[in-house]
Amino acid sequence: MRIIFCGTPEFAGPSLRRLAAEPGISVEAVITQPDRPRGRGQHVSNSPVKEAALANNLQIYQPETIKSDSAQEFLKRAAPDAVVIIAYGQIIPARLLTIPRLGWINLHASLLPRYRGPNPIAWTVRNGDPELGYTIHRMDAEFDAGAILAQASRALSVQYPRPAWVEQDPHALWSSVLQVIEECLSVASVRTPAALAIREISASG
Repeated sequence: MRIIFCGTPEFAGPSLRRLAAEPGISVEAVITQPDRPRGRGQHVSNSPVKEAALANNLQIYQPETIKSDSAQEFLKRAAPDAVVIIAYGQIIPARLLTIPRLGWINLHASLLPRYRGPNPIAWTVRNGDPELGYTIHRMDAEFDAGAILAQASRALSVQYPRPAWVEQDPHALWSSVLQVIEECLSVASVRTPAALAIREISASG
């Protein structure tokens, strides 16, 4: 399975590292935001996803805007089976969604359709929701929409309104969620998108 990974913050890093290590998946390139001033000193630095890509010797592409003609040409030349996108930070134009054979698969940090858009974890905590979840879905032209392929959730604790696994051990849930991403990619390679079923998983702890 040939994929392109698209993401920017540390939130997306564990997925890239996991997918890059999978023997059945070839990460052909990583698309991430351009180097920008970051941190307290506002020094120009790489995005966390770029750092993960460099550590895995992956090709990196940093368009100023994903809407450019050059970005479209890059995707066409790469000809991936699928694009996995997690917190990239730009809206993907509809004309790019049909380039990968199996489409774009997004991991969003809420139980869609709740909390579409940016900062879903913050909204989940702010509104006092009992659980924090993730949704893997196939992207379409509507924002944070498209067929849901899988969802995972974990209860929020009263003692820890921002759960420890978000800050300290994201891999506890990533291992389950990324397994589903890989299964979705594998199933998508032999079935039409309409045949993909919703699968719900949960993580304990």
